[in-house]
Amino acid sequence: MAAYLKTPHRQAWKSSYEATPEAKALKAARNARYYSKPDKVAATKAIKRQWNKDNLARGRMYAADRRARIEQATPPWVDKAEIMKIYVEADRITRETGIPHEVDHFYPLVGRNSCGLHVPWNLKIITMTANRRKSNKPPVVPDLSPSSP
Repeated sequence: MAAYLKTPHRQAWKSSYEATPEAKALKAARNARYYSKPDKVAATKAIKRQWNKDNLARGRMYAADRRARIEQATPPWVDKAEIMKIYVEADRITRETGIPHEVDHFYPLVGRNSCGLHVPWNLKIITMTANRRKSNKPPVVPDLSPSSP
């Protein structure tokens, strides 16, 4: 049964369904119900914290994997000082506003159909919430082709 869920046909159906207004409304209602129960949110956070404690090696592996991807996606000719300025600016905005901000790769380092570079023009500062929502998706490019009459 689990193998069926990963078939291209099933994934295509799921993607098209999740884009419908009905599915978006259901997801928003489900999230509203979940976040309206602080005890449930706290319990979930406690479970995640415990998992992180119990799986330190796996967490280190994920972190090392991420560092390796960034290193591999950073060309040798890039000005690392420019990249550092962007990260410093994100920290400054977080401190001043109190809203967590992160540096996002406009084109993800490891995407399904493309891979971005770890260069200043592929980085942007966005809120942590927006970065989690974007996840590993490339930007949506509008269709500029002329429509047929």
